Amino acid sequence: GRVVASGTRDNETIAIDTKRPAIYTARQSFATGRGMYTNLVYRIHFPEQPYSLIPFHLGAGNHVGLLVILTLDADQRVLLVTTANTCGCYAVSIPTAALPVDWYPEDWPKETIPVYGEQFPARLPELGAQSALLVSVRGEVQRIRDMQVVPKERLSHGAVIKAELLGLDNLKTLPLNDGSTTSFYYTGWPLAGHVKGAIKPWETLLLS
Repeated sequence: GRVVASGTRDNETIAIDTKRPAIYTARQSFATGRGMYTNLVYRIHFPEQPYSLIPFHLGAGNHVGLLVILTLDADQRVLLVTTANTCGCYAVSIPTAALPVDWYPEDWPKETIPVYGEQFPARLPELGAQSALLVSVRGEVQRIRDMQVVPKERLSHGAVIKAELLGLDNLKTLPLNDGSTTSFYYTGWPLAGHVKGAIKPWETLLLS
């Protein structure tokens, strides 16, 4: 949903409006010894992951989110697909067929990559003009469970809800009722940079 704020600077409330689906995006360039690259960042948020003992939800808490990052080369080919929860957990980077095999780590698996109970393909087909990346999310726990490269026409079948694309920087200037703005992130020590309200006790105790 869309991240919204209400109240005043001294008494604010941050919420996720699921009636207004939104994807927050950014384009970030960087250079290495091999050349220039670009990351296309896609970020989404959910109101919460519910608390549950059976089944046990390790990541239970508010304002959970997911990241999908496409790394492009200078020719705009997608070389890597990286996914992670916005807390930094469950991160994985998967090469596409556009990435030379001799750039892989020596011990890179051939078939699948295990990530805390999920299985991802160890490599993806190349993304072309007529294809798209389909990211599947596991219900309730809101973790990415699969990634596939599919024909674009497949995405037009069934019930499709389009999400608004918003700049990632919008999360730092959420409008309040008193005319001021606030950030989705804490700005002061000790939680500077963390999402407001995203306290996940089980994950902090057992995984961090």
